Amino acid sequence: MVQRNINIDAEVWSALKIKATAMNKNVRELAGEILAEFIRTNKIRIPKNPKAIIVAAGPGKRLMPLTKDEPKCILDINGKTLLQRQIEIFKECGIEDIVVVRGHKKNAINYPGLKYFYNADYQTNNILESIFCAESEMNGEFVVTYSDIWFDKSV
Repeated sequence: MVQRNINIDAEVWSALKIKATAMNKNVRELAGEILAEFIRTNKIRIPKNPKAIIVAAGPGKRLMPLTKDEPKCILDINGKTLLQRQIEIFKECGIEDIVVVRGHKKNAINYPGLKYFYNADYQTNNILESIFCAESEMNGEFVVTYSDIWFDKSV
């Protein structure tokens, strides 16, 4: 038997404990059995060539004057930009096809190996309009995120 750790929220863990107790089983063993059965009975599909679309067009008005000369996604936070962090995490997760929709100070966002689109009307329209600037990239599996969100690999 190989043992690995997985994250389960507290509510699910509590329900597992109740069920395991009623069945006179160890809660970890029961969780493993449930997961194994799910994998056996459901086709687990790993997306092929997933893509990330990152919206980085807005002027970041609430962070002025910090964003006067550069978009908020490239503000340095402990030696890296938010956008750098997102790119690294996507690549760690196997997402190599990364698209960025630029707007405010578009030339400041220039990372090699990415595809870029430009929302020329970023000052008067909304995030949805920015997303649709990359509509031609919305094929197959993809995830869309804002460029100013700090997240880690588990997300």
